[in-house]
Amino acid sequence: MRRDGGGSREGQHLRGGRRTHSGAQGRYPVAVPPPARLPLVVSLPVAVAAGGVHVAVFPPWGAPALAFIALVPILAVLRLEDRTWSGALLGWVFGFVSGVAAAYWVHDVLMSGYGIGPRSALVFTVGTIGFQTSSFAFFGALAVRLRRGWLPPILAAPLGWCVAELLRTQALQGIPWLLYGHSLYASPVLIQAAEIGGVAGLSFALVLVNALLAEAALARRVRHRALRRVAAAIALVAALAGFGAARMAALDTEGVGARSVAVGLVQTATTQAERWESDFRERNLERHLALTREAVAAGATVVVWSETAIDFLPSEEPDLPVGIAAALGHDPQRRLLTGAPFEDAEEVYTNSALVYDGAGRLLGRYDKIHLVPFSEREPEWIDAVPGMRLRLRRMVLGTPYTAGDDPRPLALDGLRAGVLICFEGIYPDLARAAVAAGADVLVNISNDGFFQVGGAEEQHFAGTVFRAVETRRPLVRVANLGIGALVDATGRVLRRTEPGQRTATLVEVTPRSGTTVFCAGGWILPWALGALGLLGLISRRAGSGESGS
Repeated sequence: MRRDGGGSREGQHLRGGRRTHSGAQGRYPVAVPPPARLPLVVSLPVAVAAGGVHVAVFPPWGAPALAFIALVPILAVLRLEDRTWSGALLGWVFGFVSGVAAAYWVHDVLMSGYGIGPRSALVFTVGTIGFQTSSFAFFGALAVRLRRGWLPPILAAPLGWCVAELLRTQALQGIPWLLYGHSLYASPVLIQAAEIGGVAGLSFALVLVNALLAEAALARRVRHRALRRVAAAIALVAALAGFGAARMAALDTEGVGARSVAVGLVQTATTQAERWESDFRERNLERHLALTREAVAAGATVVVWSETAIDFLPSEEPDLPVGIAAALGHDPQRRLLTGAPFEDAEEVYTNSALVYDGAGRLLGRYDKIHLVPFSEREPEWIDAVPGMRLRLRRMVLGTPYTAGDDPRPLALDGLRAGVLICFEGIYPDLARAAVAAGADVLVNISNDGFFQVGGAEEQHFAGTVFRAVETRRPLVRVANLGIGALVDATGRVLRRTEPGQRTATLVEVTPRSGTTVFCAGGWILPWALGALGLLGLISRRAGSGESGS
């Protein structure tokens, strides 16, 4: 005899993602078991493919719209995984594949910029990428483990991702390169929330959207449950866009009628190979002076050169002030900001930004605070590894620079310029410190001539755009062979020069004051998300079980 509500299909119903059985005692819910965990022989190839999809959201691949769905494959695989160690393995494989595809240019930089042989460059590149992407193992492990904690399981992957990005920016040599929020750099309306929580907040939101869609894909047999996840993801994207549109409109209104300053951006497109030629100093200086004269003729009162545009100690060239004064039309009100190495009275060498006036007088100096390991300073651990100093002797050439410690802005004809040299443009704390010291505009000077392969210069620029939104300051950028630009306080690129373009570009820069939530305390968000991720490891009370979302 068949009993109602037993194993028959007629007595089974679906309610809220749970199967209910009808019987003599009424209806009672029975949780639908999650899909079975995939064997590693299947999930590992998925992680490899997912790494390739992930990197497509960044330059040079250029598919930022994929940022809302690119993580769905890896998040779905991790959602099915119940072993922490397997999650860590899948996360690392995913991150390593993505890292190799994104930072392939490192190999070329080592060979062309430092003269390292192809085999040694390959070993160093693979080792560096493997080390930098080790944080993705934490992402994978936490995406699995946090589902067993007290937080809603839907937050497991977003929090795990934010912990991984925190490790990348604060440990592992601290290089915030290609964070997930950076993928939206060319979509100003979607990045305005960076004024609240920086790039970390955007990364969290993007991963949460992907997590909701991954849950929807896994719950496709329960239609209403899947639809709720999709609706939540769409609502989150709409909220980002709505907030962004409102803030951009408000900021555009605030800037009406403000005084602007005409700034000439001088990019000479000088290659690294040229720097070794015997007459390079004279040709390079004259090239910069000629373009400066063009900028002044077009109306510039401030001219900006790139990092190490002067690649010799200014004290070694007594005619330098004369040439600068002539190029600025002998007008004492005009200003030139240029990158140059500098030696002070105590024989301390710095990578600096110098300000000259139209009389050729040196008025101010900013010394780079965050020096790049190997190329500008020797890592502290270099002597801890036997033979490492000898192997890396070509990378640290000459006397290493000494780091500066003063973020105060430089005066430029009505502008108070917070200077960021090269990689400093991807560090939000340095921009925040400059604004706290009084900067009303940010100036990023760089020498992207080391990037011989296309893509790296765009990645560098992508990370820099967010400094304008976080601080609500316009950003001026001059990068030699890289991308020069004027980015307004909303993150819109108002003017742009392409890599390899030799030009003097005139832009109108409007200084801004005030502060943002990010400057006041939003920079704490990545630490708060990291702490929440670790606290989320606390297990639920016994018997509570795991829900699906």
